Amino acid sequence: RFSTQLSDGRTVFVKAGGAGRPSRRGRLFNELEREEVCLEVLEGLAVPSMVRLPARTVLGVLGGTKARAMAESWVDGGALDQAGFAPLELLGAWAFIAEQLVAFRRRGILYTDIKCRNVIASRAPLAVTLIDFNLATCVEAKGLYRASRFGYTRGFEAPEHRRAPV
Repeated sequence: RFSTQLSDGRTVFVKAGGAGRPSRRGRLFNELEREEVCLEVLEGLAVPSMVRLPARTVLGVLGGTKARAMAESWVDGGALDQAGFAPLELLGAWAFIAEQLVAFRRRGILYTDIKCRNVIASRAPLAVTLIDFNLATCVEAKGLYRASRFGYTRGFEAPEHRRAPV
């Protein structure tokens, strides 16, 4: 994960996959593809926007390593639990997140990796933005989500998806 400033002054966050162990390459590419699809489908909601980068910029950011990469607009702020919100503001932020999850579901996206570090928040200007969609799941043609495709961070998953004690 890297950030860089573009010639037009925008700062972008670059995610890369496939530069590590070959055995994980396919999984990492799949996660990046999920993130790209989610950001395209969720465009206009409180998520980062996709940024197209020229190949030479990607190589420059990654230090010449050939890997699959994508870029998102930079989101100012920090993790929701570190934003310094008062209790009532936190309730409002979580209500907004619940509304976003409903909007995602209406667009066929199931986002299960919800935790404070995947919610970027700031007080001035007031903003709450969901990030990190590489583990999100898209609805299949039959209108179902395959349980094997649910994404979550170990230790933050729902109890029914926990495979072993944390």
